[in-house]
Amino acid sequence: MRFEDPAPVDCEYCHYRSLLPVRQLLRLQATCPNCHQSLEPTGLQMRAQLDDWHGYLLLIELVLEVEQETGTQISDEELDGIHTLRQLARTLESKLPNSMDRTTQAIEIVQRAALSTSQRDVIDVDANFLDAMKPNRWA
Repeated sequence: MRFEDPAPVDCEYCHYRSLLPVRQLLRLQATCPNCHQSLEPTGLQMRAQLDDWHGYLLLIELVLEVEQETGTQISDEELDGIHTLRQLARTLESKLPNSMDRTTQAIEIVQRAALSTSQRDVIDVDANFLDAMKPNRWA
């Protein structure tokens, strides 16, 4: 996903339309050239759109890695509503062979996939994908 750069922005205070650099908007540093009010709400809205898109791509990447490791398939319908690694593990759990530690095994498989994808040392399985795997994305 990409934004038109410079991006057309309507100031919510004075309704002035301007073209502003996407970088400034995403850094929450843009101000209206007319009234000088902060355009932070616009930048936050743009970040949310990017987070939604990147979260979806990250989920697909994780699922592909999990499917490859386990030889299972997770349908698109099963992915609806999955926002955390633990939720993905619960979906995977039902597809694993019966064993006493199926829950633990599913979490470990999902964590391995997440660790290799994010290149992090520790992953919070209860945080949403982006917060768990890319916590400093807006720093």
